[in-house]
Amino acid sequence: MTKTWLAASILALGFSLCASTATFAFPGGGMDDDMAPKNKSEPGPKAEIKKKSPKKLKCKRGETVKRIKKKYVCVKLMMEVLPDNELYQQARLLADEGEYEWALDHLRLIRLQQNAEVLNYTGYANRKAGRLETGIAYYQQALALNPNYVQAREYLGEAYVLAGFTHLARQQLVEIQQRDGTTSEAYLALDSFIRNAATQ
Repeated sequence: MTKTWLAASILALGFSLCASTATFAFPGGGMDDDMAPKNKSEPGPKAEIKKKSPKKLKCKRGETVKRIKKKYVCVKLMMEVLPDNELYQQARLLADEGEYEWALDHLRLIRLQQNAEVLNYTGYANRKAGRLETGIAYYQQALALNPNYVQAREYLGEAYVLAGFTHLARQQLVEIQQRDGTTSEAYLALDSFIRNAATQ
């Protein structure tokens, strides 16, 4: 695979995914309070919902976690089982635990797909699962919805480094700096990723 072919593929896939992009939010005009961003580089908290992770509760792929009568149980994963925000939360937990395909199973069931956070984590899970071009395209789509979403810029920059386009990663670093400064988590993480890649 040549860099030229990869670059063309990334651009083509990105444009095709972005062609029908519109801005949406989760039901109720936005995310629930427990999903709302606490800072510009983080789409929502993780620590307080660790106990709900399907993996932690030993569910199987094809299942998810639902609270029934104050108890969390494994149930069949279907669109009707959970609202979008809970599907998103569990997808994040699974992705953070390395269960990328299982995370994508959850993300695909979210009704409002054109949401920057959903697209960002769909990109993240695809990239970590080895589908680098697909991941890049989803990050681009997330940024088409929200250009100030610096975590998506961080992840996009990391993906560019992995694809061999460090100059594009540095462009994302500049974009993060302009939006969130040089002390932000997203800036420091991408800067470190670029530096580490350069020494390998």
